[in-house]
Amino acid sequence: MLIRITKGGMVVFEYMIKIKSIIDDLALINNRFSDEELITHTLNGLEDEFKKLTTTIRVHDSTIIFEDFYKNYLIRR
Repeated sequence: MLIRITKGGMVVFEYMIKIKSIIDDLALINNRFSDEELITHTLNGLEDEFKKLTTTIRVHDSTIIFEDFYKNYLIRR
């Protein structure tokens, strides 16, 4: 479910809300992902217009926490 989701016609805010909802639903059944996995799946669902952002995040030296990513990188767009 998380692997197949893409932004498609959604605006970024809607896409991030959808991602967060799926993550929360999966957590309810004890299916948890690492922050790195969550960010990777989220970035994979973005279009080419976000290529610069996705490249920057993928080459980032330190680990990014998904909640920080959710709040600071995409929810503002």
